[in-house]
Amino acid sequence: MTDHYPKPRWDLENDVLRLEQMIIVYEQEIEQLKIEKKELKQEITFLKTQLNYLSLGNPNGGEDVES
Repeated sequence: MTDHYPKPRWDLENDVLRLEQMIIVYEQEIEQLKIEKKELKQEITFLKTQLNYLSLGNPNGGEDVES
């Protein structure tokens, strides 16, 4: 085993670049997941409303209201 400690500067710079790229990828993934989470919450709200209509009837006295 010939571990070089401390690492040469070139290796450290490469590590930094690789880690910065990983951060960018993770940040992009987080933003995509936030969008997906928002869409799923809207879908859940819609489905809960539909379930209430089916089980309790339209709470607006039978009038269809578009929002």
